[in-house]
Amino acid sequence: MKRLIYSSCSSENIDFKIVGEILTHAVKKNKEKSITGMMVYDGKYFLQCIEGDEALIDDLWKKLTEDTRHHSLYINGTEFDDKRLFPDWNMGYMNNRQEIQKIINSITGNKIFSPETLNYTHAKLLLLQLSFIL
Repeated sequence: MKRLIYSSCSSENIDFKIVGEILTHAVKKNKEKSITGMMVYDGKYFLQCIEGDEALIDDLWKKLTEDTRHHSLYINGTEFDDKRLFPDWNMGYMNNRQEIQKIINSITGNKIFSPETLNYTHAKLLLLQLSFIL
């Protein structure tokens, strides 16, 4: 199984309502393809983990790079693993800015959520810790 963590910046016209619509669609599609993961959105930046069959993750990544609802995509890292980090979620979601900031500060000491600066280990740890409070 392939795991990919990436970050991006939302386009100007994206708000939490639109992200909710994106999630509804993603959960349905991901369930059909056995893709799991977790997404964080603070109103400006996305940090997302997607995991599943390598070919399906590569195909999803291609679609994500073509999506105009976000830009400045950056791959924080990839890895192959037999075990999923988010086996029960076709797409977990966290948008609580205070919780995001609190955990990012505890991991990196940074006061600002800037996911493109996170190395793979920190990005994965942030997503996991946020998933525990959902």
